[in-house]
Amino acid sequence: GKWVRGGDEIAYFRNKLTYQTGKKKKKGRHSTLSFTYTFTNNEKTFFAHCYPYTYSDLQKDLSSIFSRVDTSATNSFIRTRDMCLTLAGNRCK
Repeated sequence: GKWVRGGDEIAYFRNKLTYQTGKKKKKGRHSTLSFTYTFTNNEKTFFAHCYPYTYSDLQKDLSSIFSRVDTSATNSFIRTRDMCLTLAGNRCK
C-alpha cells in the first residue's frame, strides 16, 4: 500500500483534561486530535499523525543538502559521520 492524506473535519486542540509532570507537579493539559474518515473499500487501513520518514527519505534529503554545500571548505557548518548500522546493515548517519 501507499501512504495518502485523508480525512475531513480535522482538528487538533487542547482539551480540559490535566496532568501533573515531574517533581515540581507542574500542570499540563492533554490535547485531542479529531477527524472523520470515510472508508471506500475493504482494504486494511492504518492511521498516522504524520507520514513515515523512511531511511530512503533521509538519504535523499542528505544528498540534496550536500549537493548545495562545499563540505571541503574549512568554514563548512555541515559534517556527517556514521553513528551505527541499522538492523538491515545500512549506514545510519
